[in-house]
Amino acid sequence: MTQQPIVCKNCGFTGSPDTALPGSGWIELILWCCYLVPGLIYSIWRRKSRHNECPACDSKDIILAGSPMGRKLIADIQGGDNNFSEQIVLQKRREKQEKIDTRRKNDKLTLLAFVTIPLILVMFAVLQASVSPPPPQNAKPTVSLPTGSNGANNYLLSISPSSQAEVLGKVVGDRCIGRTAFYRGIGKTGEAKDEAFWALRCTDGRSFGIQVHPRGDGKVISCRLLKQLINESCFSKLSDYNARNDLNGQE
Repeated sequence: MTQQPIVCKNCGFTGSPDTALPGSGWIELILWCCYLVPGLIYSIWRRKSRHNECPACDSKDIILAGSPMGRKLIADIQGGDNNFSEQIVLQKRREKQEKIDTRRKNDKLTLLAFVTIPLILVMFAVLQASVSPPPPQNAKPTVSLPTGSNGANNYLLSISPSSQAEVLGKVVGDRCIGRTAFYRGIGKTGEAKDEAFWALRCTDGRSFGIQVHPRGDGKVISCRLLKQLINESCFSKLSDYNARNDLNGQE
C-alpha cells in the first residue's frame, strides 16, 4: 500500500515516510533463540510500537503534505524559511547518522553480552562439577574394620547395632530375640587368633556369650554359666588372656 507523502516539521523533508520499529532486531533474534517467552513479548511490543518517521532525520514530528498545515509548511520552505536552510538540514542528517552508529555499537555490545554470559555460566557449572562431584545418594558411612581374616566378624561390625542384635539372636536360637549386642574383642594370638567374641542380651532377659569363627559359624554359652566357669562377665572388653579362657570355658 502506497503511503501518502509527508513533510517533516524538524528538517523540512518532503516525500514518503519510513516505517520504523523501536528496539533492536538483534536483541529480538537472541531473545527468540535463547529465551522464548521474553522473545515473544519483545516482538509484540515492537510491532505495536510501529510508527512513521522522517527518513532524513528520524523525527516523528511529521504531517501529511496534502493537509492545510502541510501545504503551508511546504510554501514556507520554498519561500526560503531560515529554519530549513541547507546547513540545518545537513546538520540534522549528520545527527541521524551518529544515532545510527551508536545504535549499531550498542547492538554489538548487547549481542556480545547475551552470548558471553551464558557461556561463562556453563563453563563455571562444568568446572564445579569436575572439581567437587556430588556425593553418591544413599551413601553408607565408612566403617573402619579391624585387621584380620574373620570376615563374619567384619560383617557384624559393618552393620547397625539393631542389625547386630538381630543376627546374633538367630545364631543363639532358642527363641532369643536379640535386644543388645556387645562386641568384646578379637583374639590376636594362639588358639584364639581371629576368633571374635560377642555378648547378646535377649528381650526376655537372658544373656549369652557368642564366639564367632572366621568361617562364619560359632559357639554359644550362657553368660551365667561363663561366670561360674571362669568368673568373667560377658559384657566386658576382652584381653588376649581372657580370650584363651573363653575358649577353654566353651569347650
